[in-house]
Amino acid sequence: MPSRINAVWSWRRALRLPAIILMLSSAMSFSPAAWAQAATLGEGAPVRNEAGDMECVSYCSVTRPGTPLMEVKWKLAPQQLAPNDLAAKSAQQGLEATVYAEGFEHGQYVVVSAVKPQALFRALPKTDRAPAAASKLPGLENLKVTEVATRASKSVTPFHLLRPQTQTEAAAPAEFMAVRIEGVDPGMLYTYRVSGSTSTLACQAVVCPLDRIEAPPGPKPKAPTKSKTPPTPK
Repeated sequence: MPSRINAVWSWRRALRLPAIILMLSSAMSFSPAAWAQAATLGEGAPVRNEAGDMECVSYCSVTRPGTPLMEVKWKLAPQQLAPNDLAAKSAQQGLEATVYAEGFEHGQYVVVSAVKPQALFRALPKTDRAPAAASKLPGLENLKVTEVATRASKSVTPFHLLRPQTQTEAAAPAEFMAVRIEGVDPGMLYTYRVSGSTSTLACQAVVCPLDRIEAPPGPKPKAPTKSKTPPTPK
């Protein structure tokens, strides 16, 4: 199964750039449908699982062209916690990720045992249940939590999923936690699970159009030299 996924993913990587170029070319034709399709390249729509306790969104980095990011948010408690309790609860959170349809059942996933900034997702210890290392699981090799946010903490970059509460949410406040993840592969479908929970959430990484790179200025062309006319013999 891993070899089959590796082969499929290698094929998808080979076609990634032509697909981006084709979509951008279609958008430049000024077709309304093409413009709408190109607009969805840079940011996906937020998705929520059936249980309503997890949410995810993927979008392109504004500082690193061509780099997709993900935010994952989950419910810590059905009601708001005291500051000390919130800090203790958030410090105990772990997050798991897989790209396999039955990755959690077969041990083919990576995990952050304690969610914190710059934490790397690690593979499970090699056992009969988890035979593959993270370096052999496509899409999971470079996953990293870059930022963590709760109601009481401030992040360097605002989170898309921690928007101001609506009137409905404010009437029944719950406690949430969110993380920003980098290292996802464009177009890959990721499934997340909070450690110790059975609730899961599937989220697809966006494909980011590459910014046009201007060619460096070259040397100015030299002016043509005038050829000297040989003197006419007398």
